[in-house]
Amino acid sequence: FASTLGEIARLVHAGKKIDAVKLYRQTFDAGLQEAKDAVDRIERGESIEITRTMVKPVTSTRVRATSVERRGTGCAWWLWLLVIGIIGIPLVLTILPLALNFSALKEDLQSAFAPPSPTVTRTLTPTPTRVPSPTPTPLGFASAVLTFGGKGTGAGLFEDARSIALDGAGNIYVAEYSGGRVQVFDATGKFVTQWFVGDSKTRISSMAANRQGTVYVVADGKILRVEGATGKSLGKLEYADGDRFDAVTLTPEGGLLATWYEARYGIITSIQGHRDDLVRFDAEGKATQVLRGVISSLTGYAELYNYPAVDGRGNIFIAGGSFDSAVFKFTREGKFVDRFGSRGDAPGQFGRIQAIAVDNQSRVYVADTRIQVFDATGRYLGMFQGSAWAMVFNDRNELFTVRGTQVTKFRLNQP
Repeated sequence: FASTLGEIARLVHAGKKIDAVKLYRQTFDAGLQEAKDAVDRIERGESIEITRTMVKPVTSTRVRATSVERRGTGCAWWLWLLVIGIIGIPLVLTILPLALNFSALKEDLQSAFAPPSPTVTRTLTPTPTRVPSPTPTPLGFASAVLTFGGKGTGAGLFEDARSIALDGAGNIYVAEYSGGRVQVFDATGKFVTQWFVGDSKTRISSMAANRQGTVYVVADGKILRVEGATGKSLGKLEYADGDRFDAVTLTPEGGLLATWYEARYGIITSIQGHRDDLVRFDAEGKATQVLRGVISSLTGYAELYNYPAVDGRGNIFIAGGSFDSAVFKFTREGKFVDRFGSRGDAPGQFGRIQAIAVDNQSRVYVADTRIQVFDATGRYLGMFQGSAWAMVFNDRNELFTVRGTQVTKFRLNQP
């Protein structure tokens, strides 16, 4: 019977339950319902009870076992086979899947016979979600680190400031375009004092300060020399051709470079109708060098506005602010070297140039609606957002700009 029950089990697991039911009925002379119930139990891995021992031998003769003869402690050999079949097959069907996975069986047995373990409470800390670091945003060439000012007439406020200067102590001088007013701030932007030059109609177009605190103010074409701390007048710089100055900048030796202009009848028609000279003054205020037609001698026409700057080697850079939209470079002696820039919006091009400055690495900063940076040869390096009527560097290579109602201090993001 064991082999027959094994075959029935094989048919069940092969999905041939009908064949299994038929074989069961043929083997045990069982009814249909009884055979189906037995097959279902075999399918679930449960044991079955056989109340009949009718078997079909290989021959067609059917033998019915009506009783079990017990003699002593022994029994017929076929009865043992029946018992083994009844008990062994369900056991095989139960253990076989576990035997295929011995490690799982081993763990189950260990768990079944192991002493109970004490209850352990485990606190699970959720693994934090890893957020990818954002791609660093590239910095501009410089970052604003200080702003001060605002619209108004009170202390520390401006109406239309267009000139700025720094002395060796870090004091900041800011001048209104009209009215002759100059305000003084400390290095942090805190208001200190103010003073005036000229009268209420005076126009200030440029300003510079030396390390000792002397401030040079270009007011109505004249270069005035003023004591920065008090506003005391120290006279004006004399020039034989008159007072037609427009912009000034300090040289490393403490002297002064100034652009000079003269327009006839207010109409610019030719070189003869407009002069654009560059004049050098020493630290005592004496004119020592004049470059006549510094731009018009190169281009054939004169610029209305020329903004000068100088580097530590004495090289001179002049920005043409009206027609050329270019920067012209000269040696300390005034010999023309090169020019760079043109009109346009692309990097390295300019709109209406409004200011120029040079840092302690001889990099040139040019302001229109933004501030662009070039090396000493005119190679474009970068730009940053900012607009300025005037710009100047301090000894720490920090850039100060002014426009209208606000002063801004920039710290360079480049060495």
